[in-house]
Amino acid sequence: LVEQLDGKGKYVELIGSPGSHAVEERSRGFHEVVDQYEGLEMIAQVSGNFHYSESMSAIEDVLAANPGPIDALYTHFDDMALGALEAIKNDGRVGEIMIVSANAGSKAFLEEVREGNAHAGVVYPTLGRKGVETALKLINGEKVEKRISVPTFVFDQSNVDRYYNPDMVDYFLIEQK
Repeated sequence: LVEQLDGKGKYVELIGSPGSHAVEERSRGFHEVVDQYEGLEMIAQVSGNFHYSESMSAIEDVLAANPGPIDALYTHFDDMALGALEAIKNDGRVGEIMIVSANAGSKAFLEEVREGNAHAGVVYPTLGRKGVETALKLINGEKVEKRISVPTFVFDQSNVDRYYNPDMVDYFLIEQK
C-alpha cells in the first residue's frame, strides 16, 4: 500500500470487531508502517465487525462524508473488503480506491483482484496449523512463546493466478435456507 501510494495519500482502515486481539494486532502492525509516512493521512477508521453488510454500510458512510479523493482502503478480512467494494462500486469509485485486505484468500476476493477491482491480499497460510500445534503444547503442559509469528505472503494482479482455482470453495459464502 505504501509503495503503491509512494508514501502519500488518504486512506481508510476498515477494522473487524473492536477489542478483538486479532484486530488490535493487525491495526498495530499496519500503523507501525504507515505512521512512518507523513504524507499518508488516515481519514477514517471504521468497524465492519468482520461482516459483509456492516462493512458495506460503514464504507457507504465514509464515502458520503468524504466526496473527495480516497486513495486506499485497508481491511482486516476479505468478507469486509467485499462489502466495502460493493459500496465503492455503488458510489462509482471502483479503480479510484486501492483495496488491500489482510486475512485474504477467499475465491470471491481473488476474483476481484483478478478483475482489477481490488488490489492485493495478505495471506497467513500456516495460521491454523500453528494454532493447533500451540493448543496441543498447552494441553501437554509444554511452554509456548508469548508471541508467535507466522509467515505471510502477498498476492496481487501479478501473481493471483498462481493461487486462484475456479473450482475452489469460497469459505465465506454460507447459504441459509
